[in-house]
Amino acid sequence: MKKLITIIFLGIIQTAIGQKDYSESPLNAEFITTDYDNFWKAFDKMDISSKNPFIEYLDNASEGLKPFVAYLNADLLYQTVLKRKEGYLKSRPVIEGITYKKKKVQASYAALKYWYPDASFPPVYFVVGMFTSGGTVSENGLVIGSEMLKNLDGLNGRLWKVVLILSAS
Repeated sequence: MKKLITIIFLGIIQTAIGQKDYSESPLNAEFITTDYDNFWKAFDKMDISSKNPFIEYLDNASEGLKPFVAYLNADLLYQTVLKRKEGYLKSRPVIEGITYKKKKVQASYAALKYWYPDASFPPVYFVVGMFTSGGTVSENGLVIGSEMLKNLDGLNGRLWKVVLILSAS
């Protein structure tokens, strides 16, 4: 988890200047899981498809994943998934409680907004990669490498700190 925090903060430093206009309302903070869902659809097709199902995963990338598509090769991703299949399977249930966690994060964001009225709230994208990064920041928002997570504990506090830093930039 410390690695995830470090990666996020380094990404913030690199991209905070070019940030987009993020939501000013804590209630509009977005948790986007389409890449996570699309990854698992591709994963489930591996044994029944004659072609690489991760091509479709990358072709349908969200705004959060798009900046990384140039670095993610579908064939390399496929080979990585085959080699680390058990590791991916362990991470599969990680975001099942995301709806509940989102409500807690939004409540925390509301408190932050009270104390720091200039706070803005970037979208949080849950993606699946090749076990190379726990997360980063792009101009599109926060990107969490879901395959690196063991659970969502502590997510609230980490996102709160990131929002503070982004808002102060």
